[in-house]
Parts: sequence; C-alpha cells; structure tokens
Amino acid sequence: MTFIVGGKYNNYPFLAVDSKILDHSEKLPKNKYEEKLRQFDSSMDKTYFCLMGQSMVKRLISLFDEYLKFNNELFDFTNSNDIKKLIKFLNYIKKEYHPSLEFGENILFFISTKEVRKYTFLKQENLYFNEIPQTTAINNNEILNSNSPICDNVRFNTDIKTQCKAIIDRESVGNDTDLRDRIAYLISNGEELEYTKPHKDFYDIVAMYLYFDFETLDKRKFINEL
Repeated sequence: MTFIVGGKYNNYPFLAVDSKILDHSEKLPKNKYEEKLRQFDSSMDKTYFCLMGQSMVKRLISLFDEYLKFNNELFDFTNSNDIKKLIKFLNYIKKEYHPSLEFGENILFFISTKEVRKYTFLKQENLYFNEIPQTTAINNNEILNSNSPICDNVRFNTDIKTQCKAIIDRESVGNDTDLRDRIAYLISNGEELEYTKPHKDFYDIVAMYLYFDFETLDKRKFINEL
C-alpha cells in the first residue's frame, strides 16, 4: 500500500512517498519497487501528484493531464472547480469506457513549488466518485499523512526528510526489506522542487522496469553479465 506524507515548513511545501507495491499475482505476495510520484504537466506551476488507491485511477489522472495538454488548458489543483473537472473526467471514463470499474476511496496529494494539498475521493452507492471530495488544506508548519485526517505540527529541531521517514517507518510500509529506505522526496525552496529519487543504485531501476521481486533479485548478476 502506498503511504504519503506531505506538509509545509516555513511556507515551503514538501512531500514524501514510499516505493513499495505488493504484487498479489502469485500464491505468495511479492514486494516490488516502483517510483510513485508523477509529474502533472498541464499545471501553471511545476506540479507532481501521488495517489494512495487504485492504479487505474492513477493512470486516468495522467490521462486527464494529457487531455488538458491536448486542449491547451491549464489546471490549478487549489481551485475547487478544476478538481471537480478532474472527478467529472474520471466518472465519464468509467461510464463510457470502463463501466465495470468500481471506484473505491482514493487519496490524492498534489504538490507545487507554492502549495501542497490532500484530496479524498469518495465513492457513491453507484460506484462513481462523489463530485465533491474531502479537501484538506495543509497550513504552514503542519505535516499530514495519507492515513490521518488531522495535521500535526512540524518539529523544528528535526530534518524534514528524517521526520517523513519516521512516519513512514512507523506505518511499517517497508516491512523488513530494503524497500524501507527507498523513499522519494519533493521539497520546495519557493522557486523549484528538489526531487530526491528513491532508488539507491541502478539495480533498483532494473527491478522496477523488469518487475522483479525485490528481495530475491540477483541484481548484480544481471548487470555483470552484460
């Protein structure tokens, strides 16, 4: 399960997310590595999003981004009308192309150089999304995770990355694997977003693209035999 931590420190937004996905396609679930942050290109400011929920919904949000770019439209994730437009698009795709798709609760974080926000998309009885999501604005010097509806205060005596990792560790997202240390960070300085990717070396990237089991992959053998 994806776990996300977002907040603001001295008015600068930040976001952190784990890189573990659990593959249930075999008898025993396997841990797989994935970079989960996605850039949203049609925004006015450089923007990324991250979703805790259904992988199809994440793909459809990227499709919505492509739709906006194709039509030369800009998107502002702090604008409630733009968020409603996103939900309307998701519901339209379900109705016209994927009627068997059952939407569940999905938690979406957006971050730009100036803002970070959390939205909870709730399903209706007809399995479409409610057009009005739960919105959580994150104020200055507050920190919020994807499992909590309430913000905490940022600790000023602790590095932001250390605080985010401690929260993710507390949720045991990484279990006892090396994936515990594969965390992606986006931290704004007011002008740019510094993106710290979660991979430690090229072998992690091999595991992601070839969809190998992270714990049992003989990664170095793969590279050395090239």
